[in-house]
Amino acid sequence: MVSLSGKVAIVTGGSSGIGRACAIAFTFERFAKENPQGIEQINQMHPIGRVGKAEEIANAAIWLCSDKASFVTGQSLGVDGGYTAH
Repeated sequence: MVSLSGKVAIVTGGSSGIGRACAIAFTFERFAKENPQGIEQINQMHPIGRVGKAEEIANAAIWLCSDKASFVTGQSLGVDGGYTAH
């Protein structure tokens, strides 16, 4: 996804916000409620200490599609609570 978003931005010149992507991690709140022991292990894998909420990922995607991100192109936004940096 990261490579693809960059290549699309180069080919299209980044017009109309093409070449943006969200790279997401775990967002299973229902699993967390039903399996508190299992989710604790997954929480420990995130520097932020918890899995993400669906609305947090949606907020990032909405921002990327908005005019506020009009100068962002060729990027993949990591929305993962620091998981990939861990």
